[in-house]
Amino acid sequence: MNEVRRFIDDAWPHSPLEVQRVRYWRAAARATLLVLLAFSGLQYYFLEVHLTILALPRVTLVAALP
Repeated sequence: MNEVRRFIDDAWPHSPLEVQRVRYWRAAARATLLVLLAFSGLQYYFLEVHLTILALPRVTLVAALP
């Protein structure tokens, strides 16, 4: 009876987080969140640069007529 109990304990994970598929999906979710964080940071940077360029004063060039 002891051998059967030890086999069951070894064959079945103690926590759902120990299942291999769950670990893969958690890693995929973490990678997705990191990619989204990087994308949102770049989007904020480019928006900030664009707005800074738009806020620059206008420069009028007057061509000298011959």
